[in-house]
Amino acid sequence: MSTALILRIERGSTSNGPGSRTVVYLKGCPLSCLWCHSPEAQSFEPEPFETESGIETKGVSAELDDIMDIVMQDFPTYNETGGGLTITGGEPLAQFDFVMELCQRAMKEGVHTTIETGGFASTEELLMLAPFVDLFLFDFKESDDERHIFFVGESRKQILTNLIALDNTGVDIILRCPIIPEHNDRYEHFAAIAHTANTLHNISEIHLIPYTPEGAAKAKALGRKYEINYHSTPTEEEVANWIATLKAETFVPVRVG
Repeated sequence: MSTALILRIERGSTSNGPGSRTVVYLKGCPLSCLWCHSPEAQSFEPEPFETESGIETKGVSAELDDIMDIVMQDFPTYNETGGGLTITGGEPLAQFDFVMELCQRAMKEGVHTTIETGGFASTEELLMLAPFVDLFLFDFKESDDERHIFFVGESRKQILTNLIALDNTGVDIILRCPIIPEHNDRYEHFAAIAHTANTLHNISEIHLIPYTPEGAAKAKALGRKYEINYHSTPTEEEVANWIATLKAETFVPVRVG
């Protein structure tokens, strides 16, 4: 029976895709973003996490049938709201066999399925998965490759290859763009996001994701160093300027994600 290492399952979420959703958070990511909002999702092993009430373990093995049972509990709500299942992480594509089977099962049951991915994965596996996914939330973290390597830990070349290949399948894609002041909030990056969306054919929306500082506290709870010094939430004015800058460069709808 298929199993996966997961962080948690969240029911009734109104983010991570349209409508009311059941969100399965997988554990493990091949990238190492300096600003990572969920450092507890990076390791591919269970690990201790310090809380006010003591030490808890982040990461537990879960069986596919048990996850599907939870997903199907809210099936009527999916139909009412246009919701469904979202698989996120960590990086879902890093546990490909499990995710493939889960998406196939969800499609068989008529559940709308969304994958949230950083895009750093095997192109072959991504294209195998695409027919069983309704929507991809695809991260666009940094447009300059040297900066991408520094901020994210890997070149963006494979990610861009995967985005283009996925776009060619015709599946619906939303670009999710984390914006971190003093790191990637520059005009050239916004212009590159717009150019990418304008050039491809199936980018239905662009979501800007303003930085939030929760990752620093989580890293501390894991006993890790948080690698950036910026710890403030961007102001409403800053976010409005980002949105205006991007809207001026693209015909694709833009909103805060």
